[in-house]
Amino acid sequence: MRPVKGGFEAENSRHALGVGFTSQGVEVRTGTARWGMALQGYGYGDALLTVTEIAPEAIANRVEYRRGALTEWYANAPEGLEQGFTLTEAPGKSDGQLLT
Repeated sequence: MRPVKGGFEAENSRHALGVGFTSQGVEVRTGTARWGMALQGYGYGDALLTVTEIAPEAIANRVEYRRGALTEWYANAPEGLEQGFTLTEAPGKSDGQLLT
């Protein structure tokens, strides 16, 4: 993981991936192909909490976007790029709806 203007860059040579992390989201590159993603919201069913842009933080091979009770994280490892989400509290009441 290396800092660059506006965020961080990572390489995963085993899988021929380059990854950029900025406050606008994540971009994965391989050859000439590019794939971008950005979290828009989370919650239950259609009752989603919106998220705002936030600067990423890097710790060793892991990048985190800390948004209060939600942490969106990425780990760059020999197995590939892993994405995960950690919630420290429920985003409201589920009313039988799935977490989205």
